Amino acid sequence: MSQVSHANASFPVPADYRRPSPRPAALTGVGPGKAAVNNSAGASAAQHLFTRGAYEISPASGPAKVSLFAAGRAVEVAIEAQKRLEAEGTPTRVVAVPCFELFLRQDEAVRRAVIGDAPVRVAVEAGFALGWSLFLGNAGTFVGMPGLDPGAPNRKRDEHCGVDAGAVAQAARKGLNRVR
Repeated sequence: MSQVSHANASFPVPADYRRPSPRPAALTGVGPGKAAVNNSAGASAAQHLFTRGAYEISPASGPAKVSLFAAGRAVEVAIEAQKRLEAEGTPTRVVAVPCFELFLRQDEAVRRAVIGDAPVRVAVEAGFALGWSLFLGNAGTFVGMPGLDPGAPNRKRDEHCGVDAGAVAQAARKGLNRVR
């Protein structure tokens, strides 16, 4: 254990949490052992993307008609929805959003490039809609939880609240029907 000080507080932190780590690489689809931490530069490519707060994790097969934005476990849900939409002939991209605050620190050109220009935007998170308007604008759709039952197991809670690939793909289809 080591001590970390922040402002007027000090707290113990296990040594593992202070070591450089490829943990953000899990969001990039790079297999285990393939994302090496570059200690000389201080960060791996995956960590660099992570520090932007949001980044495209899975591109569309062509000019995107749908952008799916997701955080945490919902990234997996968004990628499954992307597969379904692509199989139907709808070019769909997925943007991982690990941190709104870091994303807001990027200059406007970077933010616009990450958000993209797909006419349909859907955000999915096993949480609340707070903050997602940054990515969705006025016409986007949020797929998430209307309330929280902290006692429910994660997968059951997600399914109960419609946080699954089918609901995300359906929200995208409805959005496509609106813009046609």
